[in-house]
Amino acid sequence: MGRVICKTAETEQELRGHFAVRHEIFVREQRLFEGTDVDEFDQNAVHLVAIDKDTGAVIGAVRCYETDPGLWYGGRLAVLKEARHNRNAVGSRLCKLAEKVVIQRGCQRFLAYIQLQNIRFFQRLGWQPVDEPFMHCGQLHQTMQASLASAHRTGKRAVPPRPQ
Repeated sequence: MGRVICKTAETEQELRGHFAVRHEIFVREQRLFEGTDVDEFDQNAVHLVAIDKDTGAVIGAVRCYETDPGLWYGGRLAVLKEARHNRNAVGSRLCKLAEKVVIQRGCQRFLAYIQLQNIRFFQRLGWQPVDEPFMHCGQLHQTMQASLASAHRTGKRAVPPRPQ
C-alpha cells in the first residue's frame, strides 16, 4: 500500500467506495447489520474517505452528521483489514479529519458510539467516555466525546456544553 489521502468524498465513485468499505466491515466482517448499514443519518452526513493513491481504491471511511445545532456525531469508522495497523494510520487520520470538518461546520460537541474494543484507540486520540456503556446494534458501545483539540490549531475555540 502506498500513499494514502484522507478527504471528503466528492465523486460518485468515492461515495460508492465509502459505502463499500462500510458494508465490508459492518455487514460482512462484524455482522452488525443484515443487508446494509445505511440508515437515515446517511442522507445528510458528510462522508469522509481514505484513498490509496497507488490504486485509487477507497480503503477507509467515516461519516459525520449534525443532530442539533452544534451537536455532531461521528460514526461508521471503517478501515479495510489490509489497511489496518500500518504506517499510514488510516483510522487515526480519518478521525482527525472528521474533527476538523465538524469544527469548520460549527461543531461545539462531537460524540460517537464506540465499540468497547475500540475505546483505547479513541482515548489515544483525546476522546473521553461519557456515561455508561449501552447496547447498540446488539453490541455494547460507549458514548465518547472528542476533545476538539484541533479547534485550537485552527484558531477557533470549541467549548463543548456539559454532558446531560
